[in-house]
Amino acid sequence: IRDVDRVPAVAYGPGINAPTPLRLGPEMVQASAVGRVYIGFGDQYAIREYDASWTLQRIIRRAWTPKPFTSRELNTYIDAWMTLWSTEVGVKRERDRLAQINAPYPDVLPAFADMLATTTGELWLRDPDLSGAPACVCLSGVTDRPSTWNVFNSDGRWLGALHMPPRFTPTEVGSDYVLGQSLSTGKVLRVVMYRIVKPR
Repeated sequence: IRDVDRVPAVAYGPGINAPTPLRLGPEMVQASAVGRVYIGFGDQYAIREYDASWTLQRIIRRAWTPKPFTSRELNTYIDAWMTLWSTEVGVKRERDRLAQINAPYPDVLPAFADMLATTTGELWLRDPDLSGAPACVCLSGVTDRPSTWNVFNSDGRWLGALHMPPRFTPTEVGSDYVLGQSLSTGKVLRVVMYRIVKPR
């Protein structure tokens, strides 16, 4: 066990009695593989890479333009959250909705929402996605549309973006495969593997 550098873990906003974590705001994400640990915080596109002795090796960066979290997107999110989670009616339901509206939210979406590290030194970072957010109050939930992942090679160079199939959550990436969970429209969870065909 060894102390690591002090790194941000969660962003806070104003609350009624005390600061409150931002809903859908930047959070610390981490991944590890083959003696490397990667830690990132979505307020900027920067990933800290540590070796097995917790020595900082480098910071992987990418140019990034923050995407505003619009009032229209917020209303769509709250409507979907209410449909999924609120069982109240009448005045109590309106109180639930008001609590959601008054919760602290970020002005912009985080740079990334999830991270995977491969045994070959590649790093995959998922773009935030609001379409699955109401079910998990997160930006990396299961969605009915493809999820977008940005891939970096072992030198930290951005290779490009790729899309995973709808309702599929990758959990492991190998040199020539992606392994993960696929949720059918009937809520049946399956383990699925896809082959990766890399350009020559």
